[in-house]
Amino acid sequence: MTTLLARARLAIEAGDSVGARAAWDEAERLGRLAGVSVRDRLDSIACHEDGLSWSLWGAANGNPSAMFSAACCYRDGVGTRRDRMQAVRWYLVMVAHGDGDAAHDAMEVAKQGMTDAQILEAGRLAGQEAWARSLISAVPAGRRRGRWLRGR
Repeated sequence: MTTLLARARLAIEAGDSVGARAAWDEAERLGRLAGVSVRDRLDSIACHEDGLSWSLWGAANGNPSAMFSAACCYRDGVGTRRDRMQAVRWYLVMVAHGDGDAAHDAMEVAKQGMTDAQILEAGRLAGQEAWARSLISAVPAGRRRGRWLRGR
């Protein structure tokens, strides 16, 4: 799998999105056979930033498992600082792709103290402003904690 990831990285750096996508898909296929995602494999060798980079690349190219992985990285601060707005952004993209469970995940993150403006910005970034407004209605400001919990 490491060779495939190196091939995909070289393709990305060369601007070859077709080659990068093929390498990503092959790495994901092999990972599923081994029971591990590309990001999990990178995380297992302490390449958290690379794991997030791969997740973001896959998410931007429409891969639902990569969207979930990116959202979780931002939610948990793996490979980056915790960023609730980016986490909700990727959960909202997943909702738009038909993943109803992602709506619940977005609500849980919003409850950790997000402002209406932050939720709306996440929706704008996701191209899902209507979902963001629905999230604000579902989790009114009075039901959101004032600070992000460090231990989560």
